[in-house]
Amino acid sequence: MARQAWLFVTLGTLFGVGLGWFIGSALQPEAAGVESPRLRQEVEMLRAKLQADAQRWQQRAEDFVSHGGGSDEHAPLTSEPGEVAAGGSGERLAAQALDALGSLEGDEDEELRAFAQAKLLTQLQNDPQALEWALRELEQHAGSERGAELAAVLGMISDYEIEARALAMARSGNLDQKLLGLELLDRLDIDNPDTRQGIIDILRTEQRSDVLASALYALHPAVVAPAHAGQVRAALKPLVSHSEAELRRRGLISLARWSAESADLEPVVAGLADSSVDVRAGAAFALGQSPVKNAAGRAALTATVADTDEDWVVRELAWHSLGFFPQDAASHQAWAAFAELRAGLGEAVQLPEFD
Repeated sequence: MARQAWLFVTLGTLFGVGLGWFIGSALQPEAAGVESPRLRQEVEMLRAKLQADAQRWQQRAEDFVSHGGGSDEHAPLTSEPGEVAAGGSGERLAAQALDALGSLEGDEDEELRAFAQAKLLTQLQNDPQALEWALRELEQHAGSERGAELAAVLGMISDYEIEARALAMARSGNLDQKLLGLELLDRLDIDNPDTRQGIIDILRTEQRSDVLASALYALHPAVVAPAHAGQVRAALKPLVSHSEAELRRRGLISLARWSAESADLEPVVAGLADSSVDVRAGAAFALGQSPVKNAAGRAALTATVADTDEDWVVRELAWHSLGFFPQDAASHQAWAAFAELRAGLGEAVQLPEFD
């Protein structure tokens, strides 16, 4: 993610130099067999203009971040209006970049957004004081856009101190901190037994559906001892019968990924008959994600693919998952027939995100 951000930072320079070089090389008068000093002069002028444009963009971006997204007339280093955000120079630079991010609304100027993110990321990676300031800021601004912007950048840094603070927030009694902490744990995706146990405890004890959903996203598959995997599945199984369809859907996907034997997949197979089309779609997707590929799952997917009364998205997800199973005659016939049906549409149907 950090490399992607810095790609935007250097986009102007790369574009200017790269395009100028291409034009200068491809249109050389010698290569065309024609002497044209005028053409060479025009190419050189274009190259110079592109390089100047890139330099101006770089300076504009630097100025934008150094003033926290504001003009020269505004104090650049504020966390809230009129308040100094940080004391040390590293903290001030991080605060500038975060303020700049906060001044950009929606999809406004994605290049500037990427530049400000990269500046903030670099500062937090290289300055322990700036990182500590950011973690305090994260707790203070949980539930706000500022906290979300900061979590998005902190999630790019694989750091156990960040993970520990995120877990502490997830375990706290403050709802906003709990949700933001789980979101950050999901972004970090560090395989840590203590963190995983903390998430399992939340799944066992939490009542709020929004917290449970965030905990499910934060629980990533991992290679663990069989006994511990059993604890994970035990925490997940109540959720596949939850009253809210989204929790059932997400619970089925997580349970499938943590499955170890055929019995673990029984609730997932049963999910193909759920009253909610979203849950049925989730179950169809989940069976393809499971390391267990058994006859019961194959038969259920085969029936779903062949069911012309079923929702198209459910059938297509079942078709994709069925392709991961060892085939018998019936499953292959259903798979091939649906493949032919898809081909007749002229293009593949765009599937929604189910992960």
